[in-house]
Amino acid sequence: MMTVIDRIANAVPTEVRDYGGTQILVLRDDADASDIKRVANELIREAWSYHAAAIAIPVGCMSPDFFQLRTGVAGALIQKLVNYRLIVAFVGAIPQHFLESQSLGDFIRECNRGRSTWFLNDMDELAARLAARNR
Repeated sequence: MMTVIDRIANAVPTEVRDYGGTQILVLRDDADASDIKRVANELIREAWSYHAAAIAIPVGCMSPDFFQLRTGVAGALIQKLVNYRLIVAFVGAIPQHFLESQSLGDFIRECNRGRSTWFLNDMDELAARLAARNR
């Protein structure tokens, strides 16, 4: 059973969802993640306050710079969240024109092989990954 707590933390809209006892902080689809450093700090603060094990970020909230690896935006965000021992999942379909980049495709495959950063299709896939990880 999933429970949802709606939150607005410092203007970054989030929800806390409980999947089988695992708390997941979800950045809502209507969030503006253009100031990624501010957003990252607020997500960390919120995740810790709810003892969330994971943060789910909708792909649609990310700026185009995130998907262009040479900008360093993706690496900086992921590193910051992982340093705080949070699992980060980017949820949703990545626009096809970004997937034409071989380096982005390789990056996504490598992330999905790991235990702390994933690119997933939906929240059900995240819940399944977390359940498998906790076994």
